[in-house]
Amino acid sequence: MDKYYTYVIHITNRDSVRVEARDPDNNLIGQPSGAFACKGETQTRIQKLHQFALDGELKGHGVKELGEKLFNALFDEGLRHNFFGFYKRVCDEDAFLRIELDVDERQLPYIAALPWEFMRVPFDAGYGEVWLGTAPHLVFSRRRAHWIMPKPIQLKANERLRIAIAVADPRNGDLGPVKFDKVLEALNKLATDHSDLIELLETVNPATTESIDAVLEKKPHIFHFIGHGRLEDEKQRDSGQIALVDDEFDKPIWIGAERFSELFNRHQPGIVVLQACEGARLSASKAFVGLASQVVEQNIPVVVAMQYEVSNFTARQFALEFYRRLSENAPVDKALQEGRRQISLGSIGYAARDFATPVLFMRVQDGYLFQRSVAKVTKEVLSEDKSNSVRDALIVLRELLRDPEVQASVVKYQTVFQVARQQIDILYNYKGLHDQLHELELKCYNYIVQLSKRSQLHEEDWNTLTDYDIDFEDTITEIGDIVNRETFHSDETKNINRLVQAREELNEAIKNQDMQKLKGVRGLLSRVFAHWPFEINIRLGTAARTLQLPELVSVMKSVRDSLSKLDLDPDKVGRFMDGVQGLEILNQSLDARIREHDQWQEVDQDLRRIQGTIGRDIDELQGSWGELKASIGQLCGDSTEEWVKSLKEEGEKLEQAMVDPDSTRTRDHFLRYRRRGMLRFYRVDKNLKILCGNLNRIGEQLPPLLRVIGE
Repeated sequence: MDKYYTYVIHITNRDSVRVEARDPDNNLIGQPSGAFACKGETQTRIQKLHQFALDGELKGHGVKELGEKLFNALFDEGLRHNFFGFYKRVCDEDAFLRIELDVDERQLPYIAALPWEFMRVPFDAGYGEVWLGTAPHLVFSRRRAHWIMPKPIQLKANERLRIAIAVADPRNGDLGPVKFDKVLEALNKLATDHSDLIELLETVNPATTESIDAVLEKKPHIFHFIGHGRLEDEKQRDSGQIALVDDEFDKPIWIGAERFSELFNRHQPGIVVLQACEGARLSASKAFVGLASQVVEQNIPVVVAMQYEVSNFTARQFALEFYRRLSENAPVDKALQEGRRQISLGSIGYAARDFATPVLFMRVQDGYLFQRSVAKVTKEVLSEDKSNSVRDALIVLRELLRDPEVQASVVKYQTVFQVARQQIDILYNYKGLHDQLHELELKCYNYIVQLSKRSQLHEEDWNTLTDYDIDFEDTITEIGDIVNRETFHSDETKNINRLVQAREELNEAIKNQDMQKLKGVRGLLSRVFAHWPFEINIRLGTAARTLQLPELVSVMKSVRDSLSKLDLDPDKVGRFMDGVQGLEILNQSLDARIREHDQWQEVDQDLRRIQGTIGRDIDELQGSWGELKASIGQLCGDSTEEWVKSLKEEGEKLEQAMVDPDSTRTRDHFLRYRRRGMLRFYRVDKNLKILCGNLNRIGEQLPPLLRVIGE
């Protein structure tokens, strides 16, 4: 799991800023303070730029100016120095930094209303172009210190995230039409492409109090509202309101935060999204931000509001990334940060207000709002291969389907068998890609890295690289075959293009014996291996966790019960029952293998990070050893297996060497320890590969079964 430091910024009056800095274990490690500088000319200028943003006229340099002025207003010289030191520590540890802004909107409404999502580190600080609302190592949100933290929402192992979309677009009155078709189209596609992770409920349109109440009966995890808002009520009083629809007259019904929150007495979603799309009145977005901070106080864990009207395209960009990340079990604030970043990566970039539009109000301390339950499994279960009994059961079922009564009892489960086949294909695809990348790393990348560090190569080295070039080409072909399969569901074009470019440049480097070109190949491959295997591993884990084996088990049990009541061949019925039991064991084994693989993947990443610095000094090793040793100790447990004994012995030797001032000895022992860890991860990886292969052989029996069911 990723490490998160936290930097909570409290603004309790117009003069000062107070900070709480916390480590990943939530221990308080600092309480710096500073002066709040949003006054005088600075305040006037920020107000003017803010108004430009509200009017949609903030462009180019004005965006940067607003971002830097907001940053400087919050961070005086002393606090800025503290923040940069803290940020550097986080980056050095390859961790993440949560920045949580705590402003009392009732006491300081002007300050709370400022668009803090624009904040930008001044360029002269020497950190490059860092926007706090989109930087990959940062996570920016708004959270009040007095909000009570809710308990995580428990999801079943294969439960999908349910999303309800409600559109309020009254046609009678002075409100313009709300354009939402592109957003809805994108979400429908997302739900189709990730049907194993996301369930999009039927769209509520028009959004009346009755229709919202009805959709909440389906207990959505996320409620996404699209429509109009206003800042003042009929008596010109400040009161953020949204417009629902009077179903009889198709007119707007204006309701405030309390009435809106009362609707959730039926069911409280984990996340409420308030979005003013194209066509909504200008004040709608401002009303939504004010409304959001009040709704989150009504026991809604997370509220997302758009502080500006957004185009269909921008709303589509954000929603796709935000919901995709959530479905992959990312923390809510991290998912939203990535949603803002996705907007910034578009053609507009930071030239307009779009990237700073999503505002997050969150009561969840660590961002992990949704938690999936995983069944425990014994070591004995891990060692059992029940795939043959399951395959045999499916073959037997195909034979038994010749009986009309069996056919009648099975045909209703046709969809479950179809979904199981599709999900097994997805899992096997990601595992295949994962294995090809692993092979490429072992066969080519590691050797290229070693050779590229030399000042020059001998003729025999270049000849050896030619052999690796052939392996490289074969691997790219294999990867291309995998990603071009009909059942492969993610776009890997960018990474494949990098591999192709690296292979072409390797060919040129060999042809001209060009060391600089070889170093360029190393750089290209390093960028690929720094992220792609990890991304594929996440998708592999997600595919495995969402594989609906429990549902297939349930169906097989129902079929078993039906077969037991019929006059059938007892030997065949017995073989089918063995297969049902085997499928249950496979499901438990898959959960355990995935957990073990994920844990070793994290350890392997730590070992890689340390290996990348061990050539210069042992500081990273010394700083990380305590946590690394504890993580590996948990994985070893009380096992007396040979690999555990060997790894512990190498660890003891490494600890003794770390006391010695001779860093060369420490490096040698670390590399041996690293190799032991790598070999264990390779074994864990191989075990998962075997299990995925077994599942694929089961999946191969489903198409012929489906053909017989469909006859």
